[in-house]
Amino acid sequence: MEPVRKGRPSSRLTRWPGLTTGRHKGRFYRNSLMLILLIASIPGLITGIVMYQLVVGRMENEFNQMHQSQIENRARNVDDQLAYLEMTLSHWAFEPRFGNALRTLDFVYYFNETQEIVTTLYVLQGSHPLIKSAQLYLQEPKPILFNRDYNELKDDAKIQAYDRYLMMGNHVYWTDWIASQSSDKAPQTNDSILHTDPGNAMVLVHKIPGESINPFGALIITLDNEKVASLLKTLTPYDEGLTFLMDQQGNTLLTGNPVAGKADFAFEQQLKEEVTLHADNHSFLFKYEDETYSVSYGSLSRIDSDWTYVSAAPMTSVTSPVKLVSKIIVIASAGSLVLGLLLSWFASRRIYTPVARMLHLLTPGRNEATTDTRLDEFQLLEQQWNELTSQSLTAHRQLQEQLPHLRDSFVLQLVQGHLYAYNEQDLQQRMRNLGFEVDDQQFLLLQMYFTGYAQLQGRFGSQDTGLVTFAAVNIIEEVAKNYFSQISVMNFHDLSSAMLVIAPEDEPVKSQALLWGQELVEVIGQTLRMNVTVMVSRPAASPGIAGIIHGDGAGGCLSQCGRREPDS
Repeated sequence: MEPVRKGRPSSRLTRWPGLTTGRHKGRFYRNSLMLILLIASIPGLITGIVMYQLVVGRMENEFNQMHQSQIENRARNVDDQLAYLEMTLSHWAFEPRFGNALRTLDFVYYFNETQEIVTTLYVLQGSHPLIKSAQLYLQEPKPILFNRDYNELKDDAKIQAYDRYLMMGNHVYWTDWIASQSSDKAPQTNDSILHTDPGNAMVLVHKIPGESINPFGALIITLDNEKVASLLKTLTPYDEGLTFLMDQQGNTLLTGNPVAGKADFAFEQQLKEEVTLHADNHSFLFKYEDETYSVSYGSLSRIDSDWTYVSAAPMTSVTSPVKLVSKIIVIASAGSLVLGLLLSWFASRRIYTPVARMLHLLTPGRNEATTDTRLDEFQLLEQQWNELTSQSLTAHRQLQEQLPHLRDSFVLQLVQGHLYAYNEQDLQQRMRNLGFEVDDQQFLLLQMYFTGYAQLQGRFGSQDTGLVTFAAVNIIEEVAKNYFSQISVMNFHDLSSAMLVIAPEDEPVKSQALLWGQELVEVIGQTLRMNVTVMVSRPAASPGIAGIIHGDGAGGCLSQCGRREPDS
């Protein structure tokens, strides 16, 4: 077989006649070309058509449900904000400083108490971002208004306007009556919520004392109209649409910022009628002036009444991104079909070069005589890959079979001092490569001597010391498995043996070694009828086994574990 010459890559293809003949190239070329065309064009077209025809409708429903869920979550936030205001005002109304003592207190003489009330109102005003102002009105002992300072009311119209807070509603109630702006208006009904007039704001009133049935004053919180409207506008997460609050009688309490031309009075009234018709369903689709709206409504339970929020968002704001994306997918799929035809033709002509190179790398020894012309390129690659895999598995199995012998040989050299020149890091790395776990471990060396061989002449000959030692080493390994997780037993073939024990640092390895030695003496005595002397070193904290032998270990520090006389 001729060698491949550098600078002549075409010679590589001469090894494979199937790569240069029209038969193999034509079959693979046609198959790959059709497959690439199918992959490149058909899925894109199918995806675009299916999404445009079927998925858009489903996506509209999904987006509508997501919109409803989003509105419900934001409505809970609005409800929590208002509930927090009610709870905060009730907390202050029951404070002792707003108790019956205010009926007889001389606010001019006790100016410290007066200043404390003014400071408390400042704290109450700053306790929530929706609060615009906090006031305290006292009817007794004389009409007094605490706002930014202490004021004695002299104007009868203002006194009547603030007295109205004590006459209307329950002990705690919501209203839109603002005494400072409406003192010149004629009194209206005692409904807790009135129709919202231009310039008016939502007001929360709590009569004091909080526990009294005959209140003589009231804590008055006026909300910031713009901030409340902004909070209400969060119920419409898009720039278009309408959101408003209404009471149990259907009167509008507050409206968010509507888009011009959509949130007019007629649209609002029509929307209220649709809400009444869909009383059993808290979300529905509403068509108004050639526009479809996703409508959500729900109840906000207040301390003295139930309010209803209504949110209407146009469906075009929800589904227009989906329709746009669907059209883009169809157009892109049609364009990719033309581009796929060109790229597929080009790719199919270029695909043979890397295949031929891979065949050359994986099968450098093949020639025309050994080539099966019935196989195409990838079948030949598969055949060679299976051969390489089989060889790899065989090599791995042989390595696993020889690994125990390599471990024993390494430990034997280590204990005998032949590896003394290696440092600790090198020894640790070599032990890891051989399968030992050496991190956070301690090391213990044991040596065993077998005596009484002369008494076994009837069973073994004078040249059988190696056989007896081999049997004893097998017994040592079997007994040690019950005591230690990592061991390496060395056979010296002269009626002596040694064992390296590797155990975690927190285990009492030496005491376990003594127990193991006692059991070994008994088993050897019963099985081989020989005496055993076991020598145990001190544990070492590193695999510097040379340190165990020459420093911390044996050298005069070995102890005899036990000796057993053989049974007669």
